[in-house]
Amino acid sequence: MADTPRIGFIDETYYPPEFNEKTQKIEQGYYAISAVIVEADSIPAMREALVAQNDGHSYWHSTKAFRDYGIHKDPSKYWLVKQNIRPLMNVAGDYVAPNNNVFTLHTSIPFTEHLGQQNTLMEEARAESLASLMKMLTQRDNPVDTFVFESRDNPRRQRFLDHHDKATLARIQEHGIIPHINTVFVSPTAEPILWSSDLQAWATSRLIRMNDPSWLEQSGLTSTFYDAQTLTSLKLMPQERQSLQLRRPTRMVKDAPTLGLNTDLTSLPEGTLLDIAQGTQAREETRAHNQQALENNENAKGLIAPKNSIVYTTAQAQTLDKSISADAALDLTVARGNLSPIQEKAITELEHRGKTLGGSSELATVRETVQASLAKLRKSAKPTGKAEVQENNSAAERRKENEPHYKMQQRLRANRDHNKGRGL
Repeated sequence: MADTPRIGFIDETYYPPEFNEKTQKIEQGYYAISAVIVEADSIPAMREALVAQNDGHSYWHSTKAFRDYGIHKDPSKYWLVKQNIRPLMNVAGDYVAPNNNVFTLHTSIPFTEHLGQQNTLMEEARAESLASLMKMLTQRDNPVDTFVFESRDNPRRQRFLDHHDKATLARIQEHGIIPHINTVFVSPTAEPILWSSDLQAWATSRLIRMNDPSWLEQSGLTSTFYDAQTLTSLKLMPQERQSLQLRRPTRMVKDAPTLGLNTDLTSLPEGTLLDIAQGTQAREETRAHNQQALENNENAKGLIAPKNSIVYTTAQAQTLDKSISADAALDLTVARGNLSPIQEKAITELEHRGKTLGGSSELATVRETVQASLAKLRKSAKPTGKAEVQENNSAAERRKENEPHYKMQQRLRANRDHNKGRGL
């Protein structure tokens, strides 16, 4: 890494969808990846300055500090307090060029009552967010080719998650989506500059969930925000949102139906099927899953933004009328490493038409290219989160028929303990 001109330091913030017992509504979730970009010649001084501001200590966690952990939980960690957040943010900002940081935000995550499947869906959203982040940083002026990730492995708790990111990065490099990059996964205790991406992720989570821009406004950790699926530049800060004129969302692909779980694709034009096979209808599919979840719960009253956040709603509104291009959709599919149920159906229909038409279709070459690029993923034994959701939505529908008063009170109670990365 000695020869690289700059390094990206990576952290995350997220909030899984969950059923709000008080409002009887499904709170939508998000996954976001934070990248703080530091020029290589600034790294030694930045590292030293951060540790000095932390009174020489090697441990920092913004969420704990905001809760005054050093006062209420462990006085021996006296530096881990709310009043130390802004000084650390200012130190980090002194070594980072304005608006050089990048933040990718994913707000289209299906809801399920099953914790394990929800975790799978969150990992898929992370993979898409990470791939988009890498594309933005490796293909811009002053590109970044070296990254330090905060490790998510925790041997003491028998939790090993870094392999997910390593697999995602390997796939998108192998498929030529990004050039070769260098990566290291370490604890923020070993690399204090990771505190800066933790601070940025935490402050951005305050903005997204709590409509609180103050921490970002008063620090030097300013970012450019992008939607993880469309790569649309997002205006999230108050002064930016004032200029927005948001339109009512439109469908993602012309001629495409609302993609319910049992949608018949046989009447669709081949071009539309090719787009769907590549994943252009991912958000339509997510909305269909969430609509099914609402229908399966007689008490559910609708979908809401987390904490009814205006910023979250604004972020979604800025992208819902933007299509996911076929190329970008295929990149996201490769990043996830699997196909959704609707993609599988589209490919099956394309294969059927290919046999029926004997290769005479004008789009046969394009079809074959798409199918070849997806063949390896299709053979993967790893189930997709959406496939599991579809299976359980069908099971829920059967339960609803057999048990009219079936309630989903147990959904995601365990997720309330799944707090790491929530940023609050």
